Amino acid sequence: LGDVYKRQERLMERAKSEGFAVVALADHDTTLGLAAAGKRAAELDMACIPCVELSVGRQLEIHLLGYGVDPDAPELAALLDEMRRDRVERVRAMAEGLQRAGYPVDYEQVRARAGGAVGRPHIAQVLVEAGVVSSTAECFAKLIGKDAPFYVPRKKLSTRRGIEAVRSAGGVAVLAHPGQLRLSQQDLFGQIQHMKEEGLQRLECYHNAHAPATQDWLRATCKRLALLVTGGSDFHGAAKPNVKLGSGLERWDDAWACLDHLREAMKQSAKLAGKPKE
Repeated sequence: LGDVYKRQERLMERAKSEGFAVVALADHDTTLGLAAAGKRAAELDMACIPCVELSVGRQLEIHLLGYGVDPDAPELAALLDEMRRDRVERVRAMAEGLQRAGYPVDYEQVRARAGGAVGRPHIAQVLVEAGVVSSTAECFAKLIGKDAPFYVPRKKLSTRRGIEAVRSAGGVAVLAHPGQLRLSQQDLFGQIQHMKEEGLQRLECYHNAHAPATQDWLRATCKRLALLVTGGSDFHGAAKPNVKLGSGLERWDDAWACLDHLREAMKQSAKLAGKPKE
């Protein structure tokens, strides 16, 4: 775990060096490293909002963010443990399938490459480094993406269960990068409305993959459904080399006002969950 903590601490140092005063840190299916990151951020006179990212949805793969979660909350901790086991078995099965087909990859390589929560991007990084593919995008398209030959489906988790786990942990439930769901505006609105009825509180309107028109439509949807606005660069380090800290946030002119609203929502969520925050 030392590598995980050091990596999160270095990320805070990088954010500080690039001029950030506040960052939100989320990893898929794990809260490991959040305490170390928060401690280092405080030492650097920054704020680090603890988050988690969950893959939910029966038909679609939907990414759900939980802002301000308590990592020790029992329901969330149990769900994360279940999801981590599923993630490990999926990645192991994909790596073993690739290896049987003659590709130069094995699970231990992938696990070592990940350092923390292991996922498909780490398989892609190993194969990029081996010269099999030229990029993670090519690896997903040809080998491990949803319709590719070595893809293994994830365990299905309902959006309701994910939202309930986030909110039971005192967190604010946010739909991450909705523009990447590749739905028509009518279908996407229906999906967002359905999740709002289940307890969704915010939309990630600003994201590196969102065009200005998408950002504007999502903001209008927030107003229509009384949801709060958020944004994130979806920075993944080497897994997404073209995405920098802050990518996609350039047009977010009222980010500080949105941050104030987020902090108030976090206080209210924590209060309702019986986990009051300062």
